[in-house]
Amino acid sequence: MDSEIFYVISFDSTNHAMQTEKNIMKHFEIAIIPTPREITRSCGLSIKIFSLDIEKIIDYVKKLTFTYGLYSVSNKKIDGKRKIKSILVNE
Repeated sequence: MDSEIFYVISFDSTNHAMQTEKNIMKHFEIAIIPTPREITRSCGLSIKIFSLDIEKIIDYVKKLTFTYGLYSVSNKKIDGKRKIKSILVNE
């Protein structure tokens, strides 16, 4: 995928990341990745979503019953850092 951005869901616990992975694979092509270091609050594992349908992603993420963060992440780095935009955070 040659998009300029991708979407990442971060979690407060590894268990929540693994629970989400099992279900989200039915809806999106995903990968488990280390959380980008620019996203400071996380368990260290995130889900990268290979879809640009942000409305569908938001609808899915809003159904999660635990703490998460949904972010857009730029594929381009400026001064060694990627641009991260918080889209939806549930605390």
